[in-house]
Amino acid sequence: MGFVPRKGYFRINPGITTSFESRNRAINRHGPGLRYVQIWDRDWSKTDHDLALSYDIQFNNSSSLEFAFTDSFVKLFDDFDPTGQSDDDPSVEPLPSGSSYRWQEAGLAYQSDIRKDFFYELAAGYGGFYNGTRFRASGNIGYQLRPILGIYLVYTYDKIELPDPHGDASFWLLGPQIDLTLTDNIFWTNYLQYNQQDDNINFNSRFQWRFAPVSDLFVVYSENYLPGGFTVKNRALVVKISYWINL
Repeated sequence: MGFVPRKGYFRINPGITTSFESRNRAINRHGPGLRYVQIWDRDWSKTDHDLALSYDIQFNNSSSLEFAFTDSFVKLFDDFDPTGQSDDDPSVEPLPSGSSYRWQEAGLAYQSDIRKDFFYELAAGYGGFYNGTRFRASGNIGYQLRPILGIYLVYTYDKIELPDPHGDASFWLLGPQIDLTLTDNIFWTNYLQYNQQDDNINFNSRFQWRFAPVSDLFVVYSENYLPGGFTVKNRALVVKISYWINL
């Protein structure tokens, strides 16, 4: 994974938050936050914006609850299909290049006490999405047998409804993960991901040996499958060594 530079644009990202101490025995602090992102092209024409108003509650047991309202704007420079169906279904048309969309969404997120062996994060939101609507849900469920074992399940669900002829879609992404700490310097992570939208199952296994301070040997094996018959699309074995030179 990496970053693709977006050249020829101007961007601002101001934000402000404040919090209040609470006299409630269960609540540690709470308060609102405001974040704004806007992007212009070289002609100072707006291409994107995100305005997010939130209210965050931090509990004394380290759990948290956040309410958020987001206003979004996007201008498309190429045809785009949010459902991912237009390549396989000619009756589904992508949103046309040059069109602009503005929508609002309300969301809720909760994180349990991460100091405990069993913890979870839950999030959900509903509102507009381009020229239609979207319901989304996501989260992370984990169990840690410190310091040896960590078992996690990351998931997302999206239900997108767009007016004809742009199509509707519902899809899951599931990602169980197992982390093993074999010694103070040897770690083994196994990750499986099912992506319903891309019709793909990915398996990734990473071995890490920290043989010196800030110096590691990584051995990573990865495969991609088609669901059903588990037909292999591709596989790869990658070896990486990093070494810290202290001058």
